[in-house]
Amino acid sequence: MQLWGPGRQHRRFSHFSMGEYLEDGYEVEVLPFTNPGDQKTALLAGELDMTGTTMVTAITAAEKGEPIRIVAGLCNKCSALVVKGFRHKKPEDLKGKHIAYVPGTMHHALLLEVLKRAGLDADKDVELLQIDFFDMGQALREGSIDAFLSGEPYPSEALLDGYGEILEYPYFDDSIGTINAAMIVREETIREEPGKVQALVNAHVKAPGPFRRMNKSGWTLPISSELQRRLWISRKKIWNWGGTLTRTLLPIQRLLQKR
Repeated sequence: MQLWGPGRQHRRFSHFSMGEYLEDGYEVEVLPFTNPGDQKTALLAGELDMTGTTMVTAITAAEKGEPIRIVAGLCNKCSALVVKGFRHKKPEDLKGKHIAYVPGTMHHALLLEVLKRAGLDADKDVELLQIDFFDMGQALREGSIDAFLSGEPYPSEALLDGYGEILEYPYFDDSIGTINAAMIVREETIREEPGKVQALVNAHVKAPGPFRRMNKSGWTLPISSELQRRLWISRKKIWNWGGTLTRTLLPIQRLLQKR
């Protein structure tokens, strides 16, 4: 079975250990992607059996009549609005600034929500620039943009490396809330290979177990400076991730019912 792998845009460490929890007769290959839209396209093309993608991408695909179905939650939270330096103290300060985004994603929806709450018009008060998640940090570092809203690990990397600050964690209880992403499959796969889908979902749920039980104080063992850096980022993004599994399904179901 071929499965989406998060590349550097990690949402779940556990995808790389899913093979350990698959039933006998199944093997898994994890393939790297950096853009949720590309992941969905690969799924529809039959290049993947299951993929994670943002809720906005999944809902938009369903509205277009694309044959996909949500089968499990992926994560909550995991997003942040990052700005360059200390020039910006609140979202209102973004007026007239250049902000990177990826259209049609959950982060796009969250960015629009932040701007709306700050009284800013996304079409008139700021300039939104379409930049891939993978390239946002470099653009901020070089000064090509003033801010970006993306998923982890890019916010934590910007914070640790000193070229960005977290302006806002865009979670609002009276609006979108903390839902972020889900696991999706093709309708054809559910119809023709339900056992495979169930095996993937079961492994997806079981794989994070060791991480939930891990003593995180052990992550500060004497190690190389680069590995310490990666672990610091991992700890930050786990906090921002929210560590959710199946409890993500309830708000997803409610959202889809409203649609």
